[in-house]
Amino acid sequence: MSNQYEIIYVSRRSPGVTDADVVDRIVLPAGRTNRRLDITGCLWFDSDRFLQVLEGPREDVERIYAKIEHDPRHREIVVLSSGPIASRSFERWGMRSVTGEGQETIDELARHFAHRAMRSPRSTREKAAFRDLADRVRARLARLSGFDTDDGSPAKA
Repeated sequence: MSNQYEIIYVSRRSPGVTDADVVDRIVLPAGRTNRRLDITGCLWFDSDRFLQVLEGPREDVERIYAKIEHDPRHREIVVLSSGPIASRSFERWGMRSVTGEGQETIDELARHFAHRAMRSPRSTREKAAFRDLADRVRARLARLSGFDTDDGSPAKA
């Protein structure tokens, strides 16, 4: 059985956190740490939000996420999805960053969960709709991140 695990979360970007801060103080250090821990993923951000997929060994993914929960650059953090995965979506990158406005699927996901805050999907129908939306976001991030080189710089959406 695979020990691969994934957490997808969305958060609000704290006031005063610049794009340079995101790249220099989040993406680049995370890439180094994540490679050492065999964690991969993608971080999408705009001027107000983060959406991140973390994947890898469960214990390490959960440890990294716990640090993010206490990071003052993030606020209003909501876990969109977490659980075992059969395979990685971002196996090439310790931490890929994608930035841009107007990502309709990501915007839809952020709007959907902004109103629900920390409430988990309750009904089977709501869980299925959520899983479909999370799959669409993961696929969109994978496509966006695949259009650029893997030099660690943000891909423009």
